[in-house]
Amino acid sequence: MSTLPSDPKPQRSNRRTLLILGAIITIFACTACGIIYFLIPNSDDNNRPTAEVAEQTEVEVTRLVEIEVTRLVEVEVTRLIETIITPTPPPAPTAAPTPEIDPTAYIAAVNITPNDLPTGEPGLVVIAAGPPNQFGAIPVVVRNNTDTPVYNLDISATARDTAGRVLGTGSSLDLLPSYVPPAGVAFGRVLFQDTPLDGATIEYLVTGSDDPGTIFIRRDLEVIEHNLVSGNVVGSLLNSNAAALDLINVAVICFDDTLVPTVSRDNYTDQERVESGAQLPFSVDLLGDEAQCDRYLLAARGTETD
Repeated sequence: MSTLPSDPKPQRSNRRTLLILGAIITIFACTACGIIYFLIPNSDDNNRPTAEVAEQTEVEVTRLVEIEVTRLVEVEVTRLIETIITPTPPPAPTAAPTPEIDPTAYIAAVNITPNDLPTGEPGLVVIAAGPPNQFGAIPVVVRNNTDTPVYNLDISATARDTAGRVLGTGSSLDLLPSYVPPAGVAFGRVLFQDTPLDGATIEYLVTGSDDPGTIFIRRDLEVIEHNLVSGNVVGSLLNSNAAALDLINVAVICFDDTLVPTVSRDNYTDQERVESGAQLPFSVDLLGDEAQCDRYLLAARGTETD
Protein backbone atom coordinates (compact mmCIF):
# COMPACT_ATOMS: atom_id res chain seq x y z
CA MET A 1 0.00 0.00 0.00
CA SER A 2 1.46 3.34 -1.06
CA THR A 3 1.77 6.29 1.39
CA LEU A 4 0.01 9.49 0.43
CA PRO A 5 2.16 12.66 0.50
CA SER A 6 1.32 15.04 3.39
CA ASP A 7 -0.71 18.19 2.69
CA PRO A 8 1.60 21.27 2.48
CA LYS A 9 -1.29 23.79 3.16
CA PRO A 10 -1.16 23.71 7.00
CA GLN A 11 2.58 24.43 6.99
CA ARG A 12 2.17 27.42 4.68
CA SER A 13 -0.68 28.71 6.94
CA ASN A 14 1.52 28.53 10.08
CA ARG A 15 4.35 30.40 8.40
CA ARG A 16 1.93 33.13 7.30
CA THR A 17 0.60 33.53 10.89
CA LEU A 18 4.12 33.86 12.28
CA LEU A 19 4.97 36.52 9.72
CA ILE A 20 1.88 38.54 10.58
CA LEU A 21 2.63 38.37 14.34
CA GLY A 22 6.21 39.44 13.71
CA ALA A 23 5.04 42.41 11.69
CA ILE A 24 2.63 43.50 14.41
CA ILE A 25 5.34 43.25 17.08
CA THR A 26 7.70 45.28 14.91
CA ILE A 27 5.08 48.01 14.40
CA PHE A 28 4.42 48.25 18.18
CA ALA A 29 8.14 48.38 18.91
CA CYS A 30 8.68 51.18 16.43
CA THR A 31 5.74 53.09 17.74
CA ALA A 32 7.03 52.78 21.31
CA CYS A 33 10.46 53.96 20.24
CA GLY A 34 8.91 56.96 18.54
CA ILE A 35 6.88 57.89 21.60
CA ILE A 36 9.94 57.60 23.85
CA TYR A 37 11.92 59.64 21.40
CA PHE A 38 9.45 62.50 21.51
CA LEU A 39 8.81 62.41 25.25
CA ILE A 40 12.43 62.11 26.45
CA PRO A 41 14.49 65.14 25.51
CA ASN A 42 18.06 64.60 24.35
CA SER A 43 20.91 66.50 22.79
CA ASP A 44 19.46 66.12 19.33
CA ASP A 45 16.54 68.46 20.18
CA ASN A 46 18.65 71.38 19.09
CA ASN A 47 18.91 69.81 15.66
CA ARG A 48 15.15 69.12 15.34
CA PRO A 49 13.08 71.47 13.26
CA THR A 50 11.81 74.56 15.12
CA ALA A 51 8.16 73.90 14.25
CA GLU A 52 8.39 70.39 15.69
CA VAL A 53 9.90 71.65 18.98
CA ALA A 54 7.28 74.42 19.22
CA GLU A 55 4.51 71.89 18.66
CA GLN A 56 5.82 69.62 21.42
CA THR A 57 6.21 72.62 23.79
CA GLU A 58 2.62 73.70 23.10
CA VAL A 59 1.41 70.17 23.79
CA GLU A 60 3.30 70.05 27.11
CA VAL A 61 2.07 73.52 28.20
CA THR A 62 -1.50 72.62 27.32
CA ARG A 63 -1.24 69.43 29.33
CA LEU A 64 0.14 71.32 32.36
CA VAL A 65 -2.63 73.92 32.14
CA GLU A 66 -5.24 71.18 31.97
CA ILE A 67 -3.74 69.49 35.04
CA GLU A 68 -3.70 72.78 37.01
CA VAL A 69 -7.26 73.70 36.00
CA THR A 70 -8.44 70.24 36.97
CA ARG A 71 -6.74 70.60 40.36
CA LEU A 72 -8.31 74.01 40.97
CA VAL A 73 -11.76 72.75 40.02
CA GLU A 74 -11.38 69.82 42.42
CA VAL A 75 -10.36 72.20 45.24
CA GLU A 76 -13.30 74.53 44.60
CA VAL A 77 -15.79 71.68 44.38
CA THR A 78 -14.44 70.21 47.62
CA ARG A 79 -14.71 73.58 49.37
CA LEU A 80 -18.28 74.06 48.10
CA ILE A 81 -19.31 70.62 49.33
CA GLU A 82 -17.79 71.30 52.77
CA THR A 83 -19.62 74.64 52.92
CA ILE A 84 -22.97 73.02 52.11
CA ILE A 85 -22.49 70.09 54.46
CA THR A 86 -21.13 72.11 57.38
CA PRO A 87 -22.72 75.56 57.19
CA THR A 88 -21.59 78.21 59.63
CA PRO A 89 -24.12 78.32 62.51
CA PRO A 90 -25.90 81.66 62.93
CA PRO A 91 -24.87 83.73 65.95
CA ALA A 92 -26.90 83.01 69.06
CA PRO A 93 -29.48 85.75 69.75
CA THR A 94 -28.72 87.95 72.71
CA ALA A 95 -31.36 87.58 75.40
CA ALA A 96 -33.18 90.77 76.25
CA PRO A 97 -32.51 91.97 79.80
CA THR A 98 -35.24 91.12 82.28
CA PRO A 99 -36.89 94.33 83.46
CA GLU A 100 -36.63 94.95 87.17
CA ILE A 101 -39.95 94.92 89.00
CA ASP A 102 -40.57 96.95 92.14
CA PRO A 103 -43.46 95.14 93.86
CA THR A 104 -43.76 97.82 96.52
CA ALA A 105 -45.01 100.26 93.87
CA TYR A 106 -47.96 98.01 93.03
CA ILE A 107 -49.57 97.80 96.47
CA ALA A 108 -50.80 100.91 98.26
CA ALA A 109 -51.88 100.76 101.89
CA VAL A 110 -53.58 102.72 104.65
CA ASN A 111 -52.94 101.89 108.32
CA ILE A 112 -51.51 98.46 107.38
CA THR A 113 -48.61 96.89 105.48
CA PRO A 114 -48.26 93.38 104.01
CA ASN A 115 -45.62 92.65 106.64
CA ASP A 116 -48.22 93.17 109.39
CA LEU A 117 -50.09 90.08 108.20
CA PRO A 118 -49.26 86.51 109.29
CA THR A 119 -46.27 84.85 107.62
CA GLY A 120 -48.04 81.54 106.92
CA GLU A 121 -46.79 78.08 106.08
CA PRO A 122 -44.29 77.34 103.26
CA GLY A 123 -45.60 77.44 99.71
CA LEU A 124 -48.46 79.46 98.23
CA VAL A 125 -50.87 79.82 101.14
CA VAL A 126 -53.90 81.77 102.29
CA ILE A 127 -52.72 83.71 105.35
CA ALA A 128 -55.95 85.61 106.11
CA ALA A 129 -59.62 85.05 105.30
CA GLY A 130 -62.76 86.86 106.42
CA PRO A 131 -66.36 85.79 106.84
CA PRO A 132 -68.48 85.24 103.72
CA ASN A 133 -70.95 87.92 102.71
CA GLN A 134 -74.54 87.31 101.64
CA PHE A 135 -73.35 86.34 98.15
CA GLY A 136 -70.94 83.64 99.36
CA ALA A 137 -67.81 85.73 98.71
CA ILE A 138 -64.90 85.37 101.15
CA PRO A 139 -62.14 88.05 101.24
CA VAL A 140 -58.69 86.42 101.30
CA VAL A 141 -54.99 87.29 101.33
CA VAL A 142 -52.36 84.95 99.85
CA ARG A 143 -48.63 84.98 100.55
CA ASN A 144 -45.90 83.60 98.31
CA ASN A 145 -43.71 81.64 100.73
CA THR A 146 -41.53 80.18 97.97
CA ASP A 147 -38.09 81.15 96.66
CA THR A 148 -39.28 82.34 93.25
CA PRO A 149 -41.74 84.93 91.96
CA VAL A 150 -45.14 83.78 90.71
CA TYR A 151 -47.71 85.27 88.37
CA ASN A 152 -51.49 85.16 88.13
CA LEU A 153 -52.38 83.40 91.37
CA ASP A 154 -55.54 81.33 91.44
CA ILE A 155 -57.44 79.63 94.27
CA SER A 156 -59.59 76.52 94.26
CA ALA A 157 -61.53 76.09 97.50
CA THR A 158 -63.59 73.31 99.08
CA ALA A 159 -66.17 73.77 101.85
CA ARG A 160 -66.75 70.84 104.28
CA ASP A 161 -69.20 70.37 107.13
CA THR A 162 -68.25 69.24 110.63
CA ALA A 163 -68.34 65.60 109.50
CA GLY A 164 -65.88 66.30 106.67
CA ARG A 165 -68.43 66.00 103.90
CA VAL A 166 -68.12 68.31 100.90
CA LEU A 167 -70.66 71.11 100.84
CA GLY A 168 -69.47 72.84 97.72
CA THR A 169 -66.54 74.35 95.87
CA GLY A 170 -65.45 77.87 95.04
CA SER A 171 -62.83 79.71 93.02
CA SER A 172 -61.01 83.02 93.26
CA LEU A 173 -61.95 86.27 91.56
CA ASP A 174 -59.47 89.02 90.72
CA LEU A 175 -56.41 88.25 92.85
CA LEU A 176 -54.13 91.29 92.63
CA PRO A 177 -51.31 92.11 92.03
CA SER A 178 -50.61 89.71 89.18
CA TYR A 179 -46.88 89.59 90.02
CA VAL A 180 -46.06 88.28 93.51
CA PRO A 181 -42.39 88.11 94.62
CA PRO A 182 -41.11 85.81 97.35
CA ALA A 183 -42.72 86.87 100.67
CA GLY A 184 -45.13 89.10 98.72
CA VAL A 185 -48.91 89.05 98.96
CA ALA A 186 -51.93 89.15 96.68
CA PHE A 187 -55.55 89.60 97.66
CA GLY A 188 -59.09 89.22 96.37
CA ARG A 189 -62.03 86.99 97.11
CA VAL A 190 -63.22 83.41 96.75
CA LEU A 191 -66.79 82.97 95.52
CA PHE A 192 -68.92 80.01 96.67
CA GLN A 193 -72.23 81.46 95.45
CA ASP A 194 -75.12 79.43 96.99
CA THR A 195 -73.02 76.93 99.00
CA PRO A 196 -74.13 76.95 102.69
CA LEU A 197 -71.07 78.08 104.65
CA ASP A 198 -72.37 78.34 108.22
CA GLY A 199 -69.99 76.33 110.39
CA ALA A 200 -68.11 75.09 107.32
CA THR A 201 -64.38 74.51 107.12
CA ILE A 202 -62.73 75.96 104.02
CA GLU A 203 -59.76 74.28 102.34
CA TYR A 204 -57.71 76.39 99.92
CA LEU A 205 -55.45 75.27 97.08
CA VAL A 206 -53.36 78.14 95.68
CA THR A 207 -51.57 77.87 92.32
CA GLY A 208 -49.56 80.25 90.15
CA SER A 209 -47.42 80.47 87.02
CA ASP A 210 -43.66 80.84 86.61
CA ASP A 211 -44.08 83.51 83.91
CA PRO A 212 -46.71 86.05 82.89
CA GLY A 213 -47.67 84.12 79.72
CA THR A 214 -47.50 85.03 76.05
CA ILE A 215 -50.98 86.32 75.14
CA PHE A 216 -53.30 88.62 77.05
CA ILE A 217 -50.54 89.24 79.56
CA ARG A 218 -51.62 90.84 82.81
CA ARG A 219 -49.47 93.71 84.05
CA ASP A 220 -49.64 95.68 87.27
CA LEU A 221 -49.92 99.46 87.46
CA GLU A 222 -48.29 101.77 89.98
CA VAL A 223 -50.55 103.53 92.44
CA ILE A 224 -49.68 107.24 92.33
CA GLU A 225 -52.28 108.52 94.80
CA HIS A 226 -55.35 107.23 96.64
CA ASN A 227 -57.93 108.50 99.13
CA LEU A 228 -61.20 107.38 100.73
CA VAL A 229 -63.81 109.92 99.63
CA SER A 230 -67.59 109.58 100.12
CA GLY A 231 -67.62 105.79 100.24
CA ASN A 232 -65.17 105.38 97.35
CA VAL A 233 -61.46 104.76 97.17
CA VAL A 234 -60.25 107.12 94.44
CA GLY A 235 -56.90 108.09 92.99
CA SER A 236 -54.64 107.75 89.95
CA LEU A 237 -52.50 105.01 88.38
CA LEU A 238 -49.37 104.97 86.23
CA ASN A 239 -48.70 102.46 83.48
CA SER A 240 -44.93 102.01 83.83
CA ASN A 241 -44.94 98.95 81.54
CA ALA A 242 -43.54 98.94 78.01
CA ALA A 243 -46.93 98.26 76.38
CA ALA A 244 -50.37 99.85 76.50
CA LEU A 245 -52.91 98.18 78.78
CA ASP A 246 -56.63 97.60 78.46
CA LEU A 247 -59.32 96.42 80.92
CA ILE A 248 -57.78 98.06 83.96
CA ASN A 249 -59.18 96.59 87.17
CA VAL A 250 -58.62 98.10 90.62
CA ALA A 251 -59.14 96.08 93.83
CA VAL A 252 -59.41 97.05 97.49
CA ILE A 253 -59.43 94.76 100.54
CA CYS A 254 -60.30 96.15 103.98
CA PHE A 255 -59.31 94.89 107.46
CA ASP A 256 -60.59 95.28 110.99
CA ASP A 257 -58.39 96.15 113.95
CA THR A 258 -57.36 92.49 114.37
CA LEU A 259 -56.20 92.42 110.71
CA VAL A 260 -58.98 90.09 109.63
CA PRO A 261 -60.26 90.87 106.10
CA THR A 262 -63.77 92.33 106.13
CA VAL A 263 -64.57 93.63 102.64
CA SER A 264 -63.19 93.01 99.15
CA ARG A 265 -64.29 95.26 96.28
CA ASP A 266 -63.09 95.92 92.74
CA ASN A 267 -64.06 98.07 89.78
CA TYR A 268 -62.88 98.60 86.21
CA THR A 269 -61.76 102.12 85.34
CA ASP A 270 -63.96 104.34 83.19
CA GLN A 271 -61.01 104.85 80.86
CA GLU A 272 -60.68 101.55 79.01
CA ARG A 273 -57.07 101.92 77.81
CA VAL A 274 -53.89 103.54 79.06
CA GLU A 275 -50.75 103.98 76.98
CA SER A 276 -47.27 103.16 78.20
CA GLY A 277 -46.00 105.91 80.50
CA ALA A 278 -49.45 107.49 80.89
CA GLN A 279 -51.67 107.94 83.94
CA LEU A 280 -55.39 107.43 84.47
CA PRO A 281 -57.86 108.01 87.34
CA PHE A 282 -59.81 105.30 89.17
CA SER A 283 -62.67 104.91 91.63
CA VAL A 284 -63.71 101.82 93.63
CA ASP A 285 -67.18 101.87 95.20
CA LEU A 286 -67.21 100.27 98.67
CA LEU A 287 -70.99 99.82 98.43
CA GLY A 288 -71.72 101.31 101.85
CA ASP A 289 -68.99 99.39 103.69
CA GLU A 290 -66.61 102.31 104.06
CA ALA A 291 -66.95 102.12 107.87
CA GLN A 292 -65.03 98.82 107.67
CA CYS A 293 -62.20 100.30 105.67
CA ASP A 294 -60.04 102.22 108.12
CA ARG A 295 -57.30 99.84 106.99
CA TYR A 296 -56.98 98.69 103.40
CA LEU A 297 -54.67 97.44 100.66
CA LEU A 298 -55.05 98.61 97.07
CA ALA A 299 -53.72 97.26 93.74
CA ALA A 300 -54.47 97.53 90.02
CA ARG A 301 -53.71 95.60 86.86
CA GLY A 302 -54.42 95.72 83.13
CA THR A 303 -54.09 93.40 80.14
CA GLU A 304 -51.85 93.62 77.07
CA THR A 305 -54.16 93.11 74.08
CA ASP A 306 -52.02 94.42 71.18
